Amino acid sequence: MKHFFTFLLLLLGLSQALSQNISIKGKILNTNRAPIDMATIYLNQAKDSTLLNYTISEANGSFNLSVQNQNSPTILIISADGFKDYVKTFETISSDIQLETIILEKSTKNTLDEIVIKANVAPVKIKKDTLEFNANSFKVREDATVKSLLEQLPGVVVGDDGKIRVNGKEVNNILINGKPFFDESGKVILNNLPANMIDKVQITDYKTNEQKQANEASTSDQQTINLTIKEDKNKGFFGNITGGYGSNDRYESSLLLNYFNKDRKISVLASSNNINSIGFSNGDIFDNMASARNNSFYYSEDGTLGINGVILGGGKGIYSTNMVGVNYSETYNKKHFLGANYIFNQIDYNNKSRSRIENLLPNQRLITESEANENQLSTNHNASVQTEIKLDKNLTLNIAPKVTSTHVDYHSAGLSETRNLDNTLLNDQTYSNSINTDQKNISNDLSLVKAFKKKNRNLITSFNVSFKDSDVNEINNSQNNFYETNTTDNRNQKLNTNTKQDKINTGIRYKEPIGVNKELTVGFSYGFIKDIWDRNAFNYNTFTNLYSTQNESLTFQNSLKVNVFSPTFSFKHNFKKGHILINTQSNITDYTLNSTFLNQNFKQNKVDVLPQVSITAYIPVTKQNNLYLIYSYDENINNLNQLAPVEDLSNPLFTSLGNPDLKNSRKHFIGGNYYSYNAEKKFGIYSYFGSTINTVGVINNFYYDESFKGNITYESGNAGSYSYFGIGSYKSYKFKDNQSFVLQGDVLSNYDVGYGITNNQKFSSYNFSYTPNVGLSYRIKEVLEVSTSYSLNINKVSYKNYTIDQSNFSRHSAKLLTTIYWPKNVVFGNDVTYTYNTNISDGFKKDFFLWNTSLGYKFYKEKFTAKVKVYDLLNQNQNVRRVATATQIADNYNTILKRYIMFSITYKFNKFGVKPESRFSHDFED
Repeated sequence: MKHFFTFLLLLLGLSQALSQNISIKGKILNTNRAPIDMATIYLNQAKDSTLLNYTISEANGSFNLSVQNQNSPTILIISADGFKDYVKTFETISSDIQLETIILEKSTKNTLDEIVIKANVAPVKIKKDTLEFNANSFKVREDATVKSLLEQLPGVVVGDDGKIRVNGKEVNNILINGKPFFDESGKVILNNLPANMIDKVQITDYKTNEQKQANEASTSDQQTINLTIKEDKNKGFFGNITGGYGSNDRYESSLLLNYFNKDRKISVLASSNNINSIGFSNGDIFDNMASARNNSFYYSEDGTLGINGVILGGGKGIYSTNMVGVNYSETYNKKHFLGANYIFNQIDYNNKSRSRIENLLPNQRLITESEANENQLSTNHNASVQTEIKLDKNLTLNIAPKVTSTHVDYHSAGLSETRNLDNTLLNDQTYSNSINTDQKNISNDLSLVKAFKKKNRNLITSFNVSFKDSDVNEINNSQNNFYETNTTDNRNQKLNTNTKQDKINTGIRYKEPIGVNKELTVGFSYGFIKDIWDRNAFNYNTFTNLYSTQNESLTFQNSLKVNVFSPTFSFKHNFKKGHILINTQSNITDYTLNSTFLNQNFKQNKVDVLPQVSITAYIPVTKQNNLYLIYSYDENINNLNQLAPVEDLSNPLFTSLGNPDLKNSRKHFIGGNYYSYNAEKKFGIYSYFGSTINTVGVINNFYYDESFKGNITYESGNAGSYSYFGIGSYKSYKFKDNQSFVLQGDVLSNYDVGYGITNNQKFSSYNFSYTPNVGLSYRIKEVLEVSTSYSLNINKVSYKNYTIDQSNFSRHSAKLLTTIYWPKNVVFGNDVTYTYNTNISDGFKKDFFLWNTSLGYKFYKEKFTAKVKVYDLLNQNQNVRRVATATQIADNYNTILKRYIMFSITYKFNKFGVKPESRFSHDFED
């Protein structure tokens, strides 16, 4: 750990040494000699207006602009809202410059001076709570995407995982002209929307729809990016089509089509592939091929994929994906908005797995080794609508229904053996199972927002409903042998399990400003929840060849009905660009638990008052340093399957029994983040932390009987805690006008404390992990991009009252990504990743290289790109992982894609509306 910090400090020191060292200093006042803060000071090349650097004035009006030695003419421009621009030309810049005090005059509209200077648009402006970049001030390749544009903006970092940070704050949604693009995360925009369409990049604190419509300030520590489309690009269409075929019958195809007509937008997504991909082009290098740089939508390390809240992949194995999606949005009369999505996907998943699990007991360890083959075919339909209706200037109605339907056919077959450390066989299992699942989710969120003339006064009413219904039909066929007791448990059963959850919630809240900087909100809500967990079980009847014999020991009915009455109160104190917010809520809960098992009926009714409290503070320490803190406390009732007094015997090797006497859970959380960004030095630092303390929670009580069959019950008590902490920094600078360098480093850590009971012995586990990362990238515009990183994940797990004291393991990962744009129209990319796992059990390979390469050529006016790509060039790729919990240490192997070669071709197209100076272009009609 200390070596990483030393290395990080050395890198930061190097970055500072290489940074710009010529300063242009000055002070900006208005005609009344008062300082002007938040003015933009920027330096352009005189010949082509290329932005060299910029900064923002301080509260006292002073500024310090760092630049490199300039041997050609440059133009210094100072721009502030409501004032005339200040312009000064330098023939050369070779030493520090101290300017005299600069007086900005009030601007007057339609003056000749304004017309002359109009071409000098400030690259960045600060308007109240919005940071706005002028996209034309940042040079990118002609065919560049929004991702490339964002990477050029000062303070914006786009990670390999697709996460975006602005001055250390995470971006959680991306909008186009203020509206979502398929979903609010907007990740599909990054690698598919052309950068040359963008006029402005606006960055603001994230607001909910209700906060926007009620004219409320944000209470979030996350940010939103809004991309405004250029007027001449806001009418037309663009997109791309990709198709490819390769060795081992690997294939890929995708379509992205977008149509814009001012306030109307229609988008179509379609894809089909068998290379573990969503199926949309993620850049000019690897298209849909998984690589170290290829992340969009939702993509986890284990391969799980998702879009619009729909999970598309299982995180292991090989799967074929077919998808089609349609998005429509339109704003009518500048007042009413309608957005609609439909996504269909089908995934055929296959996996062969192998695992070795150490089951930890107080006085011994049991080793379970298993193998399995899995196949799953899932079909999903997802439709949603978002409607905003302006009933009048200050009254908005929001309606957002959503419907999801999923069908899954799953088949698995395998075997397992459990032995003690003396290699004595305790039990084994051979099984073949099939599961059919039908799930439907229907929900609707409705709200009516009234904003009054008085600032911060509003009234919000809401009505939310959701209905979830899942039917699972399962056939279990297994042979189970228990050698210590010389018994068997052979099964051929059919289980029909139904789970339902109905939720209704309605509420009203009124906010009133009290004093200049204070706000008071009062409200009331009512909620109703009904959970159902029923199962009918049948044994196979050899005489009828049907599953017709009722199995009473596996059949049960359970329901939980909850009524919640909740008065709410909140107080907010605003200060300069910050706030403190206190929310309190008392949930008066009346719930009834009903259970029927083995002809025994159980009923329980309780009335509780469950408090909830949260305190958040957003504190701008200085213009460049901000602190966000949060504390919360809440109490909740437990899950139905933990409460119901039903012994679930469906798994012959593991049973569970609910406990209706469980106490309500009690949880504290404290967290926050700090971020700082220095626009002058292009240096940022951020940190975040959080800790959840479960003072009362559910503790698992494990017991292994004489056959070493596992049993679990639930108890209430101190359920431990989970904490995390992270700190990172980044530095960017330019060597020359066409060269840039970015250095990043961070340390992420987690600390998990768990408690439990195994064979009547209380135990505790302490899992501490930390991951230092360091990365750097170098870019020569339109010629070369090089990125390298190293990550070390260290896990230290210690135990109390266990047969072992500790388990330590780590994972090393090093990456090198290169892209060469030379010669013209040729793109050559390589991604090399080396992974090494320590302490993996014998029989599992510890390390491997994953090398992907791609060679592309653009032709026919660069509209077509032909590529040859090789995945896993060295044929070493593997999926082996170690996971440690409070009761197990598991090593898992899963099937993964191996080497293949793919030939593909991509066609990009776009056509936009009329350019005023053209007589021959035509307009688009509605």
